[in-house]
Amino acid sequence: GVPTIPFSQSAVNFAAPTAEFERRVLNHTLEHNGHPVMSWQIGNAVVRVDRVGNKSPKKPQQHDERKIDGVVAAVMALGGTLQPGNGDFRSWYDEPGNEVEAG
Repeated sequence: GVPTIPFSQSAVNFAAPTAEFERRVLNHTLEHNGHPVMSWQIGNAVVRVDRVGNKSPKKPQQHDERKIDGVVAAVMALGGTLQPGNGDFRSWYDEPGNEVEAG
């Protein structure tokens, strides 16, 4: 019962959400409640720019063991909200009484 939005992992699909994610990180407006794993993964990620200027997140080196999976997932989620009509939903967290406590 959870609605999903397809996201093809192509350079073109990653371009706009990666640029927006990068802008939010550099402007210190990305909200992730200071989660230490997300902070670590953001610190691991670099931005790849292809020959036509499309941006996408990547690890610093091909066989690097540092992880950026949370960054990739966040960029994909941001990409879904940037698509016309997909940002018109209410989050479960918007409903009164639905909260998650930090543990």
